Amino acid sequence: TIQARQRSDAQLVLHVIDAGPCLTADELEVLGASPFAGAGSSHRSEAAAGLAAARALAHFMGGDISAASAEGQGVRITLKAPLAEQCASARAMG
Repeated sequence: TIQARQRSDAQLVLHVIDAGPCLTADELEVLGASPFAGAGSSHRSEAAAGLAAARALAHFMGGDISAASAEGQGVRITLKAPLAEQCASARAMG
């Protein structure tokens, strides 16, 4: 499931919700640490690489990305990024 909304502070908030198996706090930390983390499982490795790439893109846009997981609810990835005008300003400043 994908949910998107615009906040009043000109931020885009995008949630990607996966109903698959949940991840532990340790697994979530590893997924965000390195694109090569979780090498014991190809699915975890692919997820780690995807999350690392998404985080790099989010930072380039002046935003951030986070992941959360709960038993029976799968994984929820949240991207927060400024809209176009703020994005251009963030790149110019940084």
